[in-house]
Amino acid sequence: MPPPDSQAPARSKTAVDRLIARRDVHFREKTPWRMLYETVARSEDTGVVRLSYGQARALLDAHTAVGGVPGAGWDLHECRHASLTHLGEAGASLVMLMAKSRHKKPENVRKYLHPSAESIAEVTSLLAPGDSRR
Repeated sequence: MPPPDSQAPARSKTAVDRLIARRDVHFREKTPWRMLYETVARSEDTGVVRLSYGQARALLDAHTAVGGVPGAGWDLHECRHASLTHLGEAGASLVMLMAKSRHKKPENVRKYLHPSAESIAEVTSLLAPGDSRR
């Protein structure tokens, strides 16, 4: 057998599990680490796609299909739509939603904004006479 091509140490399973479980590291940062660990994929840009868009779509559909019926599950775009909707509900501004989603036209982002009665009242109060926040 040829000698191994790397002298990288093999980390213990406990060390890998601790790394993935760390709460001070954001989930999106840990996801590629976990994927590399679980798939044993090379970390270089080999030019080979490990998971195609079609495969990702099929897996999401399979895991979310109502009654196990193929095609009855979520679409990948629904993840993006849900994320933007949740950000809008949490009070993110139109400008922030445009920056996050990289939309160029405000009219394409407005559908994600559903201001509550409280937030409308708060904005209206900014114009009230004697408001100390001015």
